[in-house]
Amino acid sequence: MLRIFRLPRRPPRWAIPVVVVALCVLAVSGAVGQSGRVIGDGVDLYGTFWFYWWIDHCLRTGTDPSFTDMMFHPLGKDIFAHTGNNFVDAVLAWPIQAILPYPDYQPVWVGIVLVGNGLTFWPLARHVLGRQSWATFLATMLWTIQPYTLFECMTGRLTQAMVWWVPLAVLGFLRTGESAGGSASAWSWHRLRWPLLMGVMTGLSAWTYWFLGYFLVLGFAWLATVTLVQPEGRGRLQLVWGWLLAGLACLVVVAPGLYAMATAADTGSVPGLADPTAGLFDLPRTLGNNVAQTLHGIVLMERHGQPQLTTLTWILGAAVAMGFGRQRGRCRRRRTRAPAAAARARTGAGSRAGRW
Repeated sequence: MLRIFRLPRRPPRWAIPVVVVALCVLAVSGAVGQSGRVIGDGVDLYGTFWFYWWIDHCLRTGTDPSFTDMMFHPLGKDIFAHTGNNFVDAVLAWPIQAILPYPDYQPVWVGIVLVGNGLTFWPLARHVLGRQSWATFLATMLWTIQPYTLFECMTGRLTQAMVWWVPLAVLGFLRTGESAGGSASAWSWHRLRWPLLMGVMTGLSAWTYWFLGYFLVLGFAWLATVTLVQPEGRGRLQLVWGWLLAGLACLVVVAPGLYAMATAADTGSVPGLADPTAGLFDLPRTLGNNVAQTLHGIVLMERHGQPQLTTLTWILGAAVAMGFGRQRGRCRRRRTRAPAAAARARTGAGSRAGRW
């Protein structure tokens, strides 16, 4: 008789790390061990190899990686002012680069990046979907081979492909909200560790790729707004305190870069910036470095760029969210009162007619 295969109720404990590693090995197997073969193609791949070599050179010689005259000689290139020194992935890849020759280290490092992406997502999936469930297993597998990171690997942008810190930052945000309103002291490690995790991981995301940290902050700001307008929310003061602590931790991590970038901007060393006297709510002025005004911002408005955080659109969205949250709270209270009122009407309890 044909037996129907049935999955166990829960995956084995070893299933997720083993399958994550297996998927990543398969992803890079065509290049690992093949002399001269690498993962990806395109102009950014050449830039990645150069910066990885540059970090290797700087670590071996003690050279400041923020400036080099090996580009645009004899003027040189201010790497920090142009790109913000996003060298986290190159520094972490340095041991692999020191062991394996060029370019054979690259496919191995790509595999490690993908494995790290999957394993750092695992704690978040366990928390949201269950410590040992098939949903956790499937979500972790899908995150490991998600199109975004695979595309970034294909185009040679390993800096953008490394998203190790993002799931841990989201986990810190969720746990910060869950620990608010509890009996634990506001200064207890049980409560402090989650906003610290959120802030430090967001800061590391920014140092890895500044735009990644920037978009994380935008996402957390929107999630915080939605959380605060929940009608059944409790412990709002503890929530705000936790988020402020997370912001402070993030600020400490990125403070050296922010200070150095502000100093460079004051001296006019940062390309693409012009007219620092513009008001907070003014439309973007003409940009420096021959960058057209129509190329600035996320959404284009005819010939003017749309400022990202200096427009009333964000304020109107927050107002709509708060109004919707309050209206939903009233609807919920009405729904909860209606069954009780109907029950009293049926039994006559509490009514003048019932007492008669």
